[in-house]
Amino acid sequence: MTDTAAPHEKRVVNGLVVSGLVQIAVGALTGFPYAAATYKPGLARQLGIEAPRRIRQLHLDLVMMGGLVTATGAALPRLPRAVAVPLAIGCWTNALAFAPPAVRPSIEQSKPFRVMVGTSFAVTTVRWVAVAGIALRRWTRQRQVIPAPVPRHRQAGHLVFLLTGNRSEET
Repeated sequence: MTDTAAPHEKRVVNGLVVSGLVQIAVGALTGFPYAAATYKPGLARQLGIEAPRRIRQLHLDLVMMGGLVTATGAALPRLPRAVAVPLAIGCWTNALAFAPPAVRPSIEQSKPFRVMVGTSFAVTTVRWVAVAGIALRRWTRQRQVIPAPVPRHRQAGHLVFLLTGNRSEET
């Protein structure tokens, strides 16, 4: 059996991109219970949804966090695992933390739930700060390596053209 994938399909896909795209897909799927909670409150209650606003938060957070993780994975390939894995997990747990209160609002008062949410938020926040630091470090390193472009009016060929009207530098 041979691999018939096009060359651009053989590239390694970043794990953060995959996680983010799956999160967006799950977020899109949560649009159905969100629609039920919004337009068919009776059906939502039959499905066990007691706090419809939490379904909206779940839906939006999954889509937004998924988009952010996808963009991060695409913009910053090869992030250290110690940053990427907790970031991906934290983005999932932050968003999914809206699901339990949707069906049982009183869970928000429980200490284990609060500890889980607080831990997830703290871990994710620290990783986002790490991602920003990595991006800044890569950007400054890149700026030191790549010389600034020479303005067109200072390029030798352009100067020759301005002086002689001849496009060739061999005048």
